[in-house]
Amino acid sequence: MADLDETIAELAERGIQAGDVQQGGQKARFAAVHDPDGNRVTLLESPVTS
Repeated sequence: MADLDETIAELAERGIQAGDVQQGGQKARFAAVHDPDGNRVTLLESPVTS
C-alpha cells in the first residue's frame, strides 16, 4: 500500500473506520479495519513514505 493515511481517509469517506495507525518496526506502519462481515483486515505501509 503506497500511502496508509490516504487509504484510511478514502475508506472513511465510504463509512469504514480504521483503528489506530501503529508503527511496525522502523520501516512499516499498519492499521486494522473490519469488512462488512466482521473480518479483520490489516492495512500495511512498507516502507513508510512519510
